[in-house]
Amino acid sequence: MRKRVLNLISLILISATILCLQAAAFAEDNPEAQKENWVLVYMAYYYSGELSSETEMTYNASGSITECSTHIINQDGTETWEVESFTFDDNDRLTGSETLDKETGEILKYSIWRHNKDGRLQQILYYDADGSLQSEQNNRNIEDGSKIEVIQYDDNEEIRSHSVSWYDNNHRNYKYESYNEYGEPEYIRKDFFGSDGNKKSGYEKGYGSKSTLKYIYDDDGLLLECIKTQESGYSSGRVTRTIYSYDEHGNQTEEITLYNGEILSRYAKTWRLLEAEN
Repeated sequence: MRKRVLNLISLILISATILCLQAAAFAEDNPEAQKENWVLVYMAYYYSGELSSETEMTYNASGSITECSTHIINQDGTETWEVESFTFDDNDRLTGSETLDKETGEILKYSIWRHNKDGRLQQILYYDADGSLQSEQNNRNIEDGSKIEVIQYDDNEEIRSHSVSWYDNNHRNYKYESYNEYGEPEYIRKDFFGSDGNKKSGYEKGYGSKSTLKYIYDDDGLLLECIKTQESGYSSGRVTRTIYSYDEHGNQTEEITLYNGEILSRYAKTWRLLEAEN
């Protein structure tokens, strides 16, 4: 279980990096958003009350991420410190990254980022230090939206697993599916939106169970809570609550998942406002 959690952490950190990049790109295209260009500078993940990982992000003056420093608590209790630095082209588009062991300076992995002729991110390839492909992300436009496919490889560059996320034209993630090495579906999540554009309900199905999801918002449209009720499987009837907290500027600062009043997992986030360039 612990190993599976750490694999999820790795995916979470990649997603957080992409989220930061997307936020910066939106600010560049929207002068109004650029006036309030908030960037995520720290994120920590706790599992069963123990720190599992923490990441610090740094940015350049235009709001593009330049470095991620990550501290991970491994399954055997040892600690890993990694520093990922990013490179950009003349149009400030990210072209690649290199990850080093913070203590030894040894190259651990690197990535290549590819864009289409319109400048949109199309593919990310992740390699280990020896040049063996570890994972790839492919972004595609589809009718009424887009989709992102992530493929994970083993040491022989054989497919270990892959997942697909679907987005509508408003960039809302409405469906996610993951598959095993044989291409068989393992997990699916689907969300449904109301007339105000917010998620209202959804469901998860996989690993021998099915759960329903309910979302609760405040009067300003900020997500306050997600209630997950397991409808079938070994833990049928189990209810977990995920509570979201924000600062006075609307930035999400905490995400806590509870079961029977006990904290199962927790994210802590810190944001910083970048001043708009003249």
